[in-house]
Amino acid sequence: MRGHTFFFILLLALLLTTSACDQQELPPARVSVKVQLKWVHQAQFVGFYIALDEGYYDEENLDVTLFEGGPAIDQAVALHSGTVDFAVLPAEALLIKNSTLPKMVAISALYQLNPTVFVAKSDSGIINPKDLTGKIVAVGKMEEGGFLEGIIQFKAMLKNTGVAFDSIIQADYDPQYGAFINGAVDVTPAYMTGGVIKLQNQGLNLNLLWPGDYGVNAYGDTLATTDTYIAAHPDIVLRFLRATLKGWQKAIENQTLALATTMKYAKIQDTKLQEAMLDIQAPLVSTGDTPIGWMKQSVWQNMGELYKDSGNEERSAESGTFYTLNFLETIYGPQK
Repeated sequence: MRGHTFFFILLLALLLTTSACDQQELPPARVSVKVQLKWVHQAQFVGFYIALDEGYYDEENLDVTLFEGGPAIDQAVALHSGTVDFAVLPAEALLIKNSTLPKMVAISALYQLNPTVFVAKSDSGIINPKDLTGKIVAVGKMEEGGFLEGIIQFKAMLKNTGVAFDSIIQADYDPQYGAFINGAVDVTPAYMTGGVIKLQNQGLNLNLLWPGDYGVNAYGDTLATTDTYIAAHPDIVLRFLRATLKGWQKAIENQTLALATTMKYAKIQDTKLQEAMLDIQAPLVSTGDTPIGWMKQSVWQNMGELYKDSGNEERSAESGTFYTLNFLETIYGPQK
């Protein structure tokens, strides 16, 4: 009987083990993911490059293709049309360019702080917004291809400091800054991580007006997809975001790796330029207050109010229609 008892115990153990193995989840299917970047390949997107090179996307069974942006490419159009699955775009685009279906939905704010500044030459006498009265400012007009983030933040900065918008002279925005360099324009918007570096490299001494110093709280680069993609592929969204944030975390922790990886992809092979971008963007990405990529309803609500104040229809962040915290909370857990 002892022999039979041992045999049945062994058989039962084998059956339980087999049952447990059968219940284990199968690895997710390997899928292709297309991502539209906001601009050409440069340090601005280092988190994606590291996620590719360090195998973080492979770990999630994702084949990720990054598409360069540029002046002729509208990230919102690429996302709306289904040409890509995800896009890096200005946070303001979620408010301004989201009237058509499918709706764009932000899943992460890559730049916790906005890199937009308003640049004046150091000998201009412009050191705060009150000095802008009567000056020529190259923000352009939103409906005519103006500097998207610049127009909204500029108006908000003026409002917060008691300066009338009609007291300044609007000029067309020039992404090459030619009119600013030759003195035809007094002030131009630029990114701390891009235009400011290039202007300084040309020997210009600059004064910078950052809207954040005047109570304008807005996200910068935002990672978005569409509501239909989220509904159809929530698992892919989670896997992609998890790997991407892991890449950004690695970039912040290891600047040497970040620079080396950037130079493999960068369109402009200027090590000093790319290194300067990395140095300046690090505190914009990782503020120490929240996890990398986190979003707050209060910031989105503030941005909706800024948009309304700039003369447009209000977009309510309370409805959560153009952002979701679901994936960030799954990755990080709820945050205060």
